[in-house]
Amino acid sequence: MLEGKQHLSLKRAVYVAENAYLNGKLDYENDFCKPIKKTSEYLYRLITANNWWHYKTAKQIALCNYFFYPCSGNEYNTFDYDFSCEYTSNDWHYQLVSRTLKKHKGQCRSLPWTFKLLAEEMGADVQIAHVPRHCILMYKDEDNLFPEDWVYVSLSSKQYQSSLWIKDFFAVKDSAIIAGTYLTPLTDIQ
Repeated sequence: MLEGKQHLSLKRAVYVAENAYLNGKLDYENDFCKPIKKTSEYLYRLITANNWWHYKTAKQIALCNYFFYPCSGNEYNTFDYDFSCEYTSNDWHYQLVSRTLKKHKGQCRSLPWTFKLLAEEMGADVQIAHVPRHCILMYKDEDNLFPEDWVYVSLSSKQYQSSLWIKDFFAVKDSAIIAGTYLTPLTDIQ
């Protein structure tokens, strides 16, 4: 995919990496494609039911609502940060998107990646960005609903955050943003 020989699919790339980690025990259709497609279909119905299509960011709004609030589409189980100590320090199962899709629990990497794969399925423009020891989501505020050009979403806390709060909380310096190290939207290839 990175060489351009196949269509770039983050869903397929994440599956290949996780399947290798799990020694071939994942099923692409059942563990990735079906739950992602089912959720995408629900989110389109959610947008229509709430009359959100007049927003340019309707898909992003629906995704945030799906992650933040209990609803029939998530079986009234929001996506929560997993504080359990279920795994040892050398076991990375708790970081897997396949686990987050099933349990609606994850970490500061698996939650944003799950969101990103659902966004990819829907054709919603969402990017992942790094801050120290954490990942957040970013998308352009095309509807002018927020005071900044970018909307910053922290799935770990289920909140929209301002860039000022993120910079302060994570001690991100402006020079790190200018250099592209932190708070910079990553491309799908990155």
